[in-house]
Amino acid sequence: MKKMTKKGELSINVIIVAILALIVLVTLVIIFNQQIANVLGGFGSISRGTVDQANNLPEKLFGEDDSDSSAGTNPPATT
Repeated sequence: MKKMTKKGELSINVIIVAILALIVLVTLVIIFNQQIANVLGGFGSISRGTVDQANNLPEKLFGEDDSDSSAGTNPPATT
């Protein structure tokens, strides 16, 4: 039998498994990071499209141009 020592000893097998596990984890993080960036980019384009549609809504509803300075005021009364 092997004599137990007080020093903490790691076998070469434990070190190799730990290194392989670290490599696998880093690879998974890189892959999922790219996939999450793609998904978030898709959400960003959806929200930009929604904001653009919301900004164009008054023009679509009322036929007004947003640059018109009289927008939101009542037309002059006719007598």
